[in-house]
Amino acid sequence: TLLQENLSLITHTIRHSTRKMDGSILWNFNHIYDSKLRKQQRAQVDLDGWNSDRETLARCFPVKAHYDVKDAVEFLRTRKTEKGTDYTWYGTKTAICNHCGLQTIIFDPKNDGIYLANGTSYAACQEIYHIHDDFSLQPEPFAKAVSIDPIIKEAAKIKNMIVDKEKKLKLFVNLAKRYQRDANVQFLVAYQSFLQSRWDLFAEYAAKAYLKQSFVPEYKLFAGIAAFQQHQSRKAIKLLESINPTELTPIQKIYRLIILEKAWGPLEKNKALRYRNQKVNILKKYEMTPYYRKNIRPLFTKIISKTKDK
Repeated sequence: TLLQENLSLITHTIRHSTRKMDGSILWNFNHIYDSKLRKQQRAQVDLDGWNSDRETLARCFPVKAHYDVKDAVEFLRTRKTEKGTDYTWYGTKTAICNHCGLQTIIFDPKNDGIYLANGTSYAACQEIYHIHDDFSLQPEPFAKAVSIDPIIKEAAKIKNMIVDKEKKLKLFVNLAKRYQRDANVQFLVAYQSFLQSRWDLFAEYAAKAYLKQSFVPEYKLFAGIAAFQQHQSRKAIKLLESINPTELTPIQKIYRLIILEKAWGPLEKNKALRYRNQKVNILKKYEMTPYYRKNIRPLFTKIISKTKDK
């Protein structure tokens, strides 16, 4: 068949072009590496954490001269950083295998078909089968499925639903009520509320996440934004200045700097100006001023216009 011929051609090419690994094991197809084409990349790709999360996890994977299929499976299932942080359930972090993964395909380096897994999410964590190049052979189980916490599956189901954002927020609220002891699901409600400017929900759930796990930088970030929204500028400053900016994505750094600039404004203008300059430098670095004006600044307009320091 045409499919079989295409698979044979691809795997034949791979087999005869293998070489010793001399760089990162990860080739991130969401990221444009060519300097001449970089300007074509959407600003959000650089600002969000998807790329940097994958690269962080890739750096944790054992370095070898050559990798086999079992290594590929283990890599795709990598969830934890060097410090043991599980990116499947940690703020907005995402593992290499995540809620968007509906299918996983690994090409056999010995020219014998593919290794395939399907799922409604986290496909690489499902059972993986070896589909032989000779379609007359039955698929064979290759790797057993690994467990995913039920709450993570439920959150993934909500994220993947084809419904409006308001409906998704309601579903996350219901999930948070069912798992009241879980910090991350409280954060997901706060985060979705923030994106939708649902300030009636935002502060409550941001506080819940932070109180349960105050050491998580993202929880602290949104707790700081919530404090500012609640007219507690000094509390917001204390929370936001205690965050190590390297633990935030570029877009989260901007969130932090916007609030610090506004919170310090009535108190100490020099500090406010310093944070403003830091924000401008990030915008220039990522060439994202138009994106900032269209997508980020409106999120803060309502908070800032109605907030005064007590």
